[in-house]
Amino acid sequence: MTEPAGIPSQLIFHIGFNKTASTWLQGSVFPRLKQVQYLGRGREEVRGLRRDILRNRPAYQVFGLPPDVWSYRADEVLKSLISNARDNRPGVVSHERMSSPWRFFGERVKKFRSPDTLPQSLAVVRDAAHKIGIKRVAVLFFIRRQDTYLPSFYAERSDRIPHAGQSDFERQIDRILGSDYSTHGAFLDYERTVSGLLRVLPEQDLKVIPFEALGQDADGYVREMGNFIGEDPQELMTRIDTGKKSRKRTGQQPGTWKLRPVSGAIIRSPKIRRSIGLDSERNQICLSAEMAEKIMGTYRDSNRKLVKLCPDIADSLINYGYTG
Repeated sequence: MTEPAGIPSQLIFHIGFNKTASTWLQGSVFPRLKQVQYLGRGREEVRGLRRDILRNRPAYQVFGLPPDVWSYRADEVLKSLISNARDNRPGVVSHERMSSPWRFFGERVKKFRSPDTLPQSLAVVRDAAHKIGIKRVAVLFFIRRQDTYLPSFYAERSDRIPHAGQSDFERQIDRILGSDYSTHGAFLDYERTVSGLLRVLPEQDLKVIPFEALGQDADGYVREMGNFIGEDPQELMTRIDTGKKSRKRTGQQPGTWKLRPVSGAIIRSPKIRRSIGLDSERNQICLSAEMAEKIMGTYRDSNRKLVKLCPDIADSLINYGYTG
């Protein structure tokens, strides 16, 4: 890890949520900032904080761990987060996994984390930042309506889901909204997350933006983000292309999402796998009106509380269907 050439005057965390155009922001927007410096995805390893026998843990992962696991290395975590700083301009660190689970649908990846560790760990990072003269720690949080997030994320992760398909998707949704709500479904309780963040940050240092605004009003989306992080929105608009915003896995019909071929299997060809009875449903998933209502019915009360908690986006939440 390199020593930072400067200490940013502000540290802004873009924490996701995933499937809210994070890849576009990280590849096409944040690298084009001028008044603000993009510090990367927080993937620099933290010296002395072990991930396993061979590797140190990437800095961004501390937001998914209880502070008592890593807070003794808080200074090293902060050093890793700002290691790419070139001067004292405000800095943005972006990783969509800061706010979401590492394992949601039984993928062959890391285990899930607690929905409540984000604000707890953010408080430790905030204190470490203030110690070295960073005046402001802020959070940029993009959310997405839960009934489009879940199928979109399932499709995105389907290459790591052993038996991906319509039947499995429906079982997974039942599990996430039911028996595993406290460890999985609660991540999509945005009011809970925002309330936790507001216990750590002043109201003016937390910005929540609905992902749907990018499709409906891209200029307004960029303006809100630019004003919050300290970048001139008008100048920024001349340097970015809002036409290509994210990888879309939607199918040809409304309410459908295309699944990805399985990865890491001995037999990888989708055609061969289907011919021998594997992955018979690994084609696309469909979100029925009944399932969409089941999802929104789980989160509607929370979304309505979010309207009261974030009055600046109340109209957007209502218009984009979060509360209806």
